[in-house]
Amino acid sequence: MATRLWSLFSVPTRIYTWINESVMNISSRILPDDQDDDDDKKRQLYSMKNLLPNNITTEEFKAHLDRYPNYIRDVYQRAEKERFVSIPQRLEDRKKRFLTKEELIYLDQWIQKRGTALKKEAHVANAKQINRNSDATVKKRTEEAYKHYDKTGDIIQTFEILKELRGVSYARASLLLSVAYPETLPFFSRPLYQWTHWDKKNGWEQEFTWTEDTYHQVLQKVKDLKDKHSRNGLMVKAIDVEKVVFVLKHETLIRALRIKKIKESLTKDENRINDTGQAFVHRVPRKCLGKGDGSVVVKRIPKTPQVLNSRNRFLAEVSSSHILSKKNQDYFVEFLGWNEDKHNLFIAMEYVEYGNLEQNLGRGPWKEKDIKETTRQLLNGLKIMHDHGIVHRDLKPQNILVVSNSPGMIQVKITDFGISKRLSDRKTTVLATVNIGTPGYKAPEVVQRWDVEDGQHQVANIDSRYSYTHKADLWSLGCIIFRMAKGKPLFDSDTEVLNEKKLKRRVTAVNGLLTEMSPSMGTGGVGFVQKLIVVKASSRYDADTALEGLAQWVISDHRPRSSLRERR
Repeated sequence: MATRLWSLFSVPTRIYTWINESVMNISSRILPDDQDDDDDKKRQLYSMKNLLPNNITTEEFKAHLDRYPNYIRDVYQRAEKERFVSIPQRLEDRKKRFLTKEELIYLDQWIQKRGTALKKEAHVANAKQINRNSDATVKKRTEEAYKHYDKTGDIIQTFEILKELRGVSYARASLLLSVAYPETLPFFSRPLYQWTHWDKKNGWEQEFTWTEDTYHQVLQKVKDLKDKHSRNGLMVKAIDVEKVVFVLKHETLIRALRIKKIKESLTKDENRINDTGQAFVHRVPRKCLGKGDGSVVVKRIPKTPQVLNSRNRFLAEVSSSHILSKKNQDYFVEFLGWNEDKHNLFIAMEYVEYGNLEQNLGRGPWKEKDIKETTRQLLNGLKIMHDHGIVHRDLKPQNILVVSNSPGMIQVKITDFGISKRLSDRKTTVLATVNIGTPGYKAPEVVQRWDVEDGQHQVANIDSRYSYTHKADLWSLGCIIFRMAKGKPLFDSDTEVLNEKKLKRRVTAVNGLLTEMSPSMGTGGVGFVQKLIVVKASSRYDADTALEGLAQWVISDHRPRSSLRERR
């Protein structure tokens, strides 16, 4: 069967398709975590050619496999656990193997986060198709498919059986097989092909066409790697090969964003402008990094044990910062690069003169026109983030930098796309902001999840009960608008959000609080905020519907007692 399967198996990991082409021209050498970037001999030893299937040693294979968990963002954890642990275990425990509709939905969520970089609308449409399957149909088709594969070993025909389910293409069919046969069948992705068929010229950017022949070629290469590295107590599975590929590509792209000159720019201490507890913030000339005129901010983060434990996950977030700043510098703080030595991590970002939004709020309300314009810019930024699968989770005035604070000419940018939360305590964000932030802006579902993860409560099913989506950022936006309108936050702490009675009472009072005593917003603005500050996430605006709702926000004629204050 020579049918082309390109469109069916074209499943690149989402984050990699966003990297600017110029990044791929930078050295793709990979170093161990404890090596100095200046050591050319060690760099040569760990160049990509030494990590290709025919050359990678068992020790190197295992080292990269061990790193895999640290590269998975928190927002992916539920889907990861279902795909690699929970569903395979349940399949193994069943007398006859089959998937439930709920499990199919979890797997679809996994492929949305780690699969093809489609537009959100396409993923939503496919999720609706998945939901149209009945429980009985999912059970019947998957049981039939697994039985057929056990009997014949015919993967292509097994795919055809699985494709009878709504919303299941060849890509998803390969995933449904992998969870049942993790030892021998990996999820077939573009990076897996690119690594096993490495093209020295194009590397991770090489194009290819899936056919039955290439499909089986990859299967054979995966088997060869399993056989080669399954020794000395290490039993390699097909999914282990898949994970190693994920780490290799992540590290390649992250290394490409590394700038040696960052360390050299911090030769004097007088350029330090702030300390944030776990980070030291320096203002240095852009020319020190070879990045043109003006200034940049370089944050030096000492490698404490806590930082080292989260280092790989931090580096995974570095790419998000780069990607978003390249997508649109109007809405995101420019990310310039990173570096490290034995004692510190360094991050270089755009210098913004007027500081963060909290510093610009003063004690009184803003003009409604400025509130709406700030909201518009933040929503456009959130839409870009959410369309690319990135959830901020900690949006607040301290993570919004002000480029212009003149009344009628407001310009703001979003910063801290998750970097600091990898390196600091859950309750505070201190590393990628100018000041330590005030809690009280996180959505209820985020506060609950973080509280449970901190070990303060024991919940049997944390993954299903305390999960969150991109709508968490819309709650935060509502709280930020409230802060701009009233001159004070709606919630003083995350603890208030954990108390269900207090939470409900406070949310109910939003309308009255915004309209009492010389309000700075009219009924249109107040109604808009009420669509954001909704406890039940499913009933809350998302970025798209919020942008539509913003068009209905008509500026009122009244004037607030105070207006935007210039930063002193």
